[in-house]
Amino acid sequence: MSNSDKQGEALRQATDEQLEQAVAANHQQLFVSNATALGGTVYRDQGLVYTHTANNGAEVAFPKFNGAEIGVQLDRMMQHYRHLEAGHIGFWSLYPAQPPDLGAYLLARGFQPGWWPYWMVLEPSTLREGFNTPGALAITPDNDTAIVSIAGLPYGDGGAFTPALLGVYPVQAQRFLARINGQVVGQTCLFFTEGLLGIAGMYNVGVLPTHQRQGIGKALVIAASQFAFAKGYRYVMLNANHIGRRTYEQVGFRFVGMGRTWWIVNKNYLRQTVSPGLTALAEATGRGAIAAMEKAYDALTKEELDQALPNGMTVMQVAAYFKQQAAAQWLIDRQATCSPLDAWDLGWHQQAADILRQQPGIVNRTYLDYRGTLLHVAADRNDMALARLALDAGIDLQILDAQYQATGLGWAQHLGRFALITLIKEKMS
Repeated sequence: MSNSDKQGEALRQATDEQLEQAVAANHQQLFVSNATALGGTVYRDQGLVYTHTANNGAEVAFPKFNGAEIGVQLDRMMQHYRHLEAGHIGFWSLYPAQPPDLGAYLLARGFQPGWWPYWMVLEPSTLREGFNTPGALAITPDNDTAIVSIAGLPYGDGGAFTPALLGVYPVQAQRFLARINGQVVGQTCLFFTEGLLGIAGMYNVGVLPTHQRQGIGKALVIAASQFAFAKGYRYVMLNANHIGRRTYEQVGFRFVGMGRTWWIVNKNYLRQTVSPGLTALAEATGRGAIAAMEKAYDALTKEELDQALPNGMTVMQVAAYFKQQAAAQWLIDRQATCSPLDAWDLGWHQQAADILRQQPGIVNRTYLDYRGTLLHVAADRNDMALARLALDAGIDLQILDAQYQATGLGWAQHLGRFALITLIKEKMS
């Protein structure tokens, strides 16, 4: 590669904290560049940067809020998204989030908790070699080939790496395709940022299911990383999940920190009217700010205490999610409903048992967006104590969830919860 192909100065001799800041900057610039390439909009409100495109969703990436203005800034952001009728909004943060109670502000405005990215970093100069790959495998930089119609290809729609981005910003955005005998079987993408936090961000690592476990994914990662090194980049970074982390560690990546995400995945926040007072109460509840709860409560009706937010959560569920016991008790004192699962999540296990004993029919209540019973929740979490609680209370084992139309036993079997399977079957016998 000639010197003319190399990038400008990039990050050198970085601390883990600098690497986390670098991956945040890389994500943010990717989202901004993609929105710009698609003719979308980019908003900047002090340290809050957010994007919107008509058919590619909306992203809020790693904001730096101005102290006490966070609620005002988020309300302005939500007003923009309501005007645009955005239907899919992603919100990204480092961990711990800044401010630490950011999640309370977001859940109060209709976001759902999302997955936790695992930030992984590789220094290409230390790449491990020697992986077995198919002899006919060829990996090439390719921003031009259409891949959206390739059935089963992970990230075939490109995500943020749209054809527009690849065409408008070919220096910053580079896709790599893996082919066997001319057939595309895998891909990955790099996004380059420059300057004091400049890194190569790796995205969209995916291989066709029919060609997995053959070393193609590792070969893609190595080829892209070598490409970045040739361009003068010291660090390649990506966000994995807890399952994929081990795979990347085998190549030579190491873990440097966690992230947080929150999501709006439908237009409930447009259709469902929530008063400013209820938003304020939910926000204060998540933060455990009793004085602010008192102030918000003055503007509410009793019915609103149990009204669902656009994400489907009640204020009590917000308290339970954040383990705010004092806030939960404050709500109970004002006649808000506390379900057995709310009590359980607050750490009030005896209270959960008491509720089930006092209200026998409530054991068959369903929860969360998939409308599962306590047994479904127990299977999902692998929580044996919760399962015993539900079984001892006489839960109906034939209830199906709304998402997969499966029983709690079916969930346990699918998830491989063997001890839980045995427990349920003992109850059935």
